[in-house]
Amino acid sequence: MANLLGSWPPSVKELPGAGLIGTALWIYRKVLRAFGTSPDDLLKEARQTFQLPSLIGKTDVRMEFREELEDVLAALEPKRLVIFLDDLDRCSPAQTVAVMESINYLSSIEGCFFILGMDRDKVATAVGLQLGEAAIEERRRLHPERAPQMDSEKAAVRGEYAKDYLKKIINVTVGVRDPEPEEVERYLSEPQWEDAFEMLKKGFTGLC
Repeated sequence: MANLLGSWPPSVKELPGAGLIGTALWIYRKVLRAFGTSPDDLLKEARQTFQLPSLIGKTDVRMEFREELEDVLAALEPKRLVIFLDDLDRCSPAQTVAVMESINYLSSIEGCFFILGMDRDKVATAVGLQLGEAAIEERRRLHPERAPQMDSEKAAVRGEYAKDYLKKIINVTVGVRDPEPEEVERYLSEPQWEDAFEMLKKGFTGLC
């Protein structure tokens, strides 16, 4: 992805959530064959041809990208575009909020869906850290009698604000529970792991 971003115009690389937009662009240019549709055919069917250099100098790159994505989705009908994002909880607070803002912006397009793999509590913490001052200021302005004073009170306000923020963007949540010890043991005892363990054993033996 870094190599891909490096070839973009400065106006695109400076966008918040550029990594997310880059992912969608990469899907647009490279992966659409998986839908049984040639990218060349899509370009012919879309209302306007997408040309990345045309983004240079535009005052609102996100708006133009949105319009181009709408063209792609129209060409894909009745199929849909699903974008998977994993490990969002490993991003910095600033990156996390930038990605969430991009998701919120693009998910309003009909036919475009996002599936996020993340530790929701960690993402909420990152959002709270990034938007914490706004959350505290909002509480002071709307409910001055409940304005937080102590650090613990400020943390509670940030946490509440972050949960509400995520709730407005994420429509459906599917939790994945931690496996029980016997489930892990049963999983690791399956035949496909025998060869993997043998390879690891030989590798460690060679290091000694």
